[in-house]
Amino acid sequence: MDRDRSGTSDPAPRGSLSPKQEDKLNEWEPSPEAEYALDALTHFKSVIGPEGNLISNWDGLDDDSQSWYCAGLLRELFDDGYRELEERLDSQPRVAAAVGLSSKDPPHYSTLSRQIGKLDENTLEQAARWANNAALHQFLPRGNSPDALSEAPSKPRSYYEIVDEEWSVGMDEKMRQATRIVGEYLALTTPHLRSDRDRTAPNFKHPIESFIRLLAHIALEDWHLESGADILRWQSDDDVDVPTASTVRKYARKQEVEELEEKFLKASCALLEREELLPPGPVHLAYDVTKVRWYGAEHEWTSGGRKEANTTDFWHYAVLSATGPDRNYVLGATPMKKRTEIAQALRRLLRRVHTHADFDIGRIYFDSEMYREDIVTTCREIGANFLIQAKDTGDPGRLLEEARGGEPAKSSNIEFAGLTSPNKRVNGFAYPIHPGEVGSDNREESHTAWITDHDVDARDLRGLAYQYRNRWQVETAIRQLKHDFQGRCASDNRGVRTMYLGAAQLFFNYWVALNHELPYHLGQPATFRLNGQETLHAVRGADVESARRGDNTII
Repeated sequence: MDRDRSGTSDPAPRGSLSPKQEDKLNEWEPSPEAEYALDALTHFKSVIGPEGNLISNWDGLDDDSQSWYCAGLLRELFDDGYRELEERLDSQPRVAAAVGLSSKDPPHYSTLSRQIGKLDENTLEQAARWANNAALHQFLPRGNSPDALSEAPSKPRSYYEIVDEEWSVGMDEKMRQATRIVGEYLALTTPHLRSDRDRTAPNFKHPIESFIRLLAHIALEDWHLESGADILRWQSDDDVDVPTASTVRKYARKQEVEELEEKFLKASCALLEREELLPPGPVHLAYDVTKVRWYGAEHEWTSGGRKEANTTDFWHYAVLSATGPDRNYVLGATPMKKRTEIAQALRRLLRRVHTHADFDIGRIYFDSEMYREDIVTTCREIGANFLIQAKDTGDPGRLLEEARGGEPAKSSNIEFAGLTSPNKRVNGFAYPIHPGEVGSDNREESHTAWITDHDVDARDLRGLAYQYRNRWQVETAIRQLKHDFQGRCASDNRGVRTMYLGAAQLFFNYWVALNHELPYHLGQPATFRLNGQETLHAVRGADVESARRGDNTII
């Protein structure tokens, strides 16, 4: 029997293994066959049945009905015929007791055939896959404890090492697990996005997660809101809520831009409170601005720039990102009326991160476009240290000249134009560009200069220069926000545009979090990657209410 009809590439237990694999697995098996069956039955009876949705109303079934399900599971686990199942129950009293039947007088094989035959075969096959994987965690090396297992665990990584089989996971299994976890992400974040409306009111219709699902849908399909809402409604079941485009716009327009901005920032900070999603130690930040082409009528919030794709008008956005070697999250994104508001937007975002984030903030990275007095002043007002790439003029230019001999150069007393006494000076240093740094092959200079409030005499300048490379992550995040995680937006309303970018911010953060967390649910593959489209599929299919109840199923 092929137990893997779901599409996952996990091999079926035992019976489908080659003799060589069977022998290798038996060498590691510390408990007999009966212990394996007991572990599988325990997971089925304590988790799959009562806590999942695979079997409807499990707790409402009488003892006999639950016993037939357990017997059917046992048959699937060992690929038994009904005569063999009767013999197993007769010879293994503890297993028979766990099933809910008597080993002294087990049911005749014809009775087993009749009762199990009434049950849904696909349900039993699915339950057997999950129960088998849970049992493997109990008697193979490095398996998780029963309390750490979900309803539908994957096999432990050690299973593949023991049977000398390359780890892999099928698309169905990957997306099922991703959708389940995204449901938990939504349950964490959507409460911070709700309006002030009473959810128990008779005319309350659209929960905030329905808005997020629709915005994920138009990002996935690259559609405008009207067509996206119509098609999602047509594709969905009758009980799946899909708001109209006008309802989504009304939600965005009735809120202040800064209110929406703060809601999405709070939602992102709530996500990062989930265990293990943040890198250890202080979280370093990066700040940058970006522009989005505008083809509409003249608008007070758009401003000119270099001609690009038949337009010279752009919306400008400020983006604050948490950076790390392997985890990069967007904490805040907001439209700016003028580029002169760069420092004002930074001040607002930083204060909100200080208010809502449950982690220690390290330094903030800026590129040379932020080599400005108001940026330095803002960082000092907030109490945040900074590392700003300097222009190749003045004292930083002098440091670059001194460093051309191959050694770093530093100064703890650089006068920075625009800063007022007593804080008119900053520290600076120049250091060789690391090989492999973005753009390093095309630059004339062999060194880069920075200004900072760090003590350049006491700090490891090589480490600071190396870690600055993480600043590039904010630019990568910005590209993905605009091109991968946001639907088409032609609105000239600031609130609507803020909501689009805020949703893209959440989707990007879900994607980063999934790529860090999901491998542990899939057996910790060495090379695993979920792409943006798969993440948006997971958002569109997640069942938030089930996640809040702990069911974590897929609609």
